[in-house]
Amino acid sequence: MSRLVVSAALPPPIHGQSTISLAMIKIFIGAGFDSVKVINSSPRSLNRSLKYHLLRLFSLFLTVFNLLVFRFFSLDVVFYTVYESGYGVFYNFVSCGIARLLGYRIFLHHHTSRHILRRSGFFSVLVMLLGKSCTHVVLADKMRLNIVAMYPTISKVYVLPNIALLKFDGDGSHLRHFDTSGYYTFGLLSNLTVEKGAVDVLDAVRYLIDRGLRVRLLLAGPVVDDEVRCAIERFAIDFPNVLNTIGPITNNSEKINFYSNVDFFLFPSKYIFEAQPLVLIEALSSGCICIASDVGYISDILANAGFVYSGSDWGAYILDLLKSLDSEGLSSLSKGSFERFLYLNASASDSLHDFVRLVRAADKND
Repeated sequence: MSRLVVSAALPPPIHGQSTISLAMIKIFIGAGFDSVKVINSSPRSLNRSLKYHLLRLFSLFLTVFNLLVFRFFSLDVVFYTVYESGYGVFYNFVSCGIARLLGYRIFLHHHTSRHILRRSGFFSVLVMLLGKSCTHVVLADKMRLNIVAMYPTISKVYVLPNIALLKFDGDGSHLRHFDTSGYYTFGLLSNLTVEKGAVDVLDAVRYLIDRGLRVRLLLAGPVVDDEVRCAIERFAIDFPNVLNTIGPITNNSEKINFYSNVDFFLFPSKYIFEAQPLVLIEALSSGCICIASDVGYISDILANAGFVYSGSDWGAYILDLLKSLDSEGLSSLSKGSFERFLYLNASASDSLHDFVRLVRAADKND
C-alpha cells in the first residue's frame, strides 16, 4: 500500500489555495493509504515578516525529514505538494528534488497560471529536474493545453477542477427574482486588495449611486492594504447606509448568508494570472450574476453565464448592463448562473475519483 507525504499551506490564512489543499488532504486521509503524513507549510499570515520566513523554512525541514523517513519504511512512496509562485519555487526545488532522488512519485498541483501563461525559467529547470517522476495537476483543459505547449517535455498532466474537491451548497433555492424598482445588491468576497479589485468595486458602486440607482454593497474578507482601508472609510462616510463590511468569512454558514444576499457578484481582478477562483464557482452555485475581469481563465469558468470585462470603467459598464436588462432578463441570468454551476459540477464528477486512484497506484510508471 502507498505511503503519502503531503506538503501544502492550510488555513489560516483562508484563501482559494489553502481551502483546496485542506479539502484534498481530507480526501487523501479517507482514501485508504497505508499512511498519510501532512506538513502544513502555511506561514499563518500574509505579512512577510521574519516569522513568515522562519515558519516556511521550518516546514521545509519537516518535509525533507518526513520524505527521508517514509522512504525508509516503504517501497511505494508518493509526494503531493503545491507549486509555489515567485521565489517560493525555491521550496519546490528542495522538496521535489529530494523526493525525486529518493524515488517518490510526485504530484505537483498548480493553482496559479503565471508560469503557464508566461514562460518561467525557474519552472523550466524544475520540469527538467523532475522528469517523468512528476504528474502536473492543473485546473482546466485549457491549462493542460497551455502548460504542455509552453513546456513540451512535460509528459504527464492531470486535470482536476477545483469544483471536484469541494461540496457546494447551491440547490437553486436562492435564484433571484428581480424587481427593477427595488435595490440591487453588489458583493465582493476576497482578500480585499487593490489587485483583487476592491477599490474598483467601491468606485463602480459610487458611480451607480451618483446616477440615481438604489444599491447596496457587501464586502467580505480581510482588508489587506491601506489604500483599500482608506477607500472603504471614505465610502462609508459618503454613503453610510449603503456599505456593509463583513470582515473575514470564518465558516460555511457565513459564506452561504453572504451569497444569498448578493444579486451581482463583482470580481474586477487586476491579477492577470487568475486560474480558477473559488469565489466565482460559489457565486454561480448561489445564482448570483457574475461580472468579472477578462483575465487568466475566468472566461472559461463563466462562459455565457456571466459577464467578463476587459476595460477599466466598471461603473459605466455595469450601468449599461442594467439599462439593457429588464426584471425578466435579470432573473433569467440568475437561473443561467446556477445552470452553469450544475454543468461544471457534472463535468468534474469523475475526475476526483480517478485522481485518487492514480495517486494510490502501486505501479510507479502508471
